Amino acid sequence: MKALIVSSVYGFLSKFERQNVELLEGMNIEVHYASNSKNIVYEDDEDVLKQLGVLYHDIPITQSIADILANLKATVALRRLIKTENINIIHCHTPTGGMVTRLACIGLKDVYVIYTAHGFHFYNGGSKFRNSIYYLAEYLLSRNTDAIVTINHEDENAAKTMCADTVYRIPGEGVDSNYYCLTDEEEKIKERENLGIKKEDFFIISVGEVRKNKNQKKIIETIRYFKDNNPEELNILYGIIGSGNQERALKKYVKKYGLDANVRFYGYEVDIRKFLKAADIMVFPSIREGLGMAALEAMFTGLPVVASSNRGSKEYIKEKTNGLLVSEDTVDAYARAIQRMYSYKLEHERYNRENIRKSVTSFEKSESEKVMRKVYEDACSKCNVSGL
Repeated sequence: MKALIVSSVYGFLSKFERQNVELLEGMNIEVHYASNSKNIVYEDDEDVLKQLGVLYHDIPITQSIADILANLKATVALRRLIKTENINIIHCHTPTGGMVTRLACIGLKDVYVIYTAHGFHFYNGGSKFRNSIYYLAEYLLSRNTDAIVTINHEDENAAKTMCADTVYRIPGEGVDSNYYCLTDEEEKIKERENLGIKKEDFFIISVGEVRKNKNQKKIIETIRYFKDNNPEELNILYGIIGSGNQERALKKYVKKYGLDANVRFYGYEVDIRKFLKAADIMVFPSIREGLGMAALEAMFTGLPVVASSNRGSKEYIKEKTNGLLVSEDTVDAYARAIQRMYSYKLEHERYNRENIRKSVTSFEKSESEKVMRKVYEDACSKCNVSGL
């Protein structure tokens, strides 16, 4: 039996799908991977793929839904691959990866299609027009989907109104609690020294791709507000860990307003643990988020999180236990939240690290593994019944 994992992003498998690969191979299933080698967002996959024994296929799926011609070509190429390799199970990810895959499988009755929605593009609070368009698209594509895997309750409920036979919910890909360990004060001091963070600095970080939806600019604007209005009160330093298409524009903004001493761009980092250990809080201002693994990883180390009040962060942020939710996407709202967290720090760590970690144990990797094992076992069972 053969399984194919599909995404539009090269590096997606090494970043998010290793556990699923291990599950599939543990079931004696040969694993293939298709993505666009020119669209590199995460670390290079080549060595990881060889290590895992995954067979790679370069399919030029673009991330832009508007790039119709390119994605039509990708659909034809993917359909050819599925038929040539006699693929039995397909697990597709990312919006265009899911779209291209399910279009490629139209009429292919001998293929079981699983789609993981890492956050539908329609959501409570979004534009009614955009929501209706994206919901219609997902609804139509779900006609050619056997199972939808969701990562939050809102998306789970929406998926149940569609045409897929089965809907599952997982806690994202799950956090490795052994890798993201609880930080102690000695480790924090050491990592701050290594990163050149002063003892008096209130070090806040964001982790993620630097693009409009991740909303790092709003935090930079908030830093500007603090500098203009509270120059002596708060020694604030904002670290941005990640890269993306908005990075250049944000650096220009920082330079224009003289914020170089308050904002640092660290670029993409494979291992973010040194930043989690050194930070005082994480800020997670995404406009739209399916779940938000970076925030969960932070909380597993005991770091409190200030997050936008979206469907993802609402799954795990508990006010005054592990962080704060910001309901308005304004500088004033983020300034108030950050100021509150700074005040809590002065109150001798009001947020207890161990309690923060305990509050998110249901998002541990083993919990995700239980559900995904069920997803793949169900897929194999239905494939066997169909005589594949």
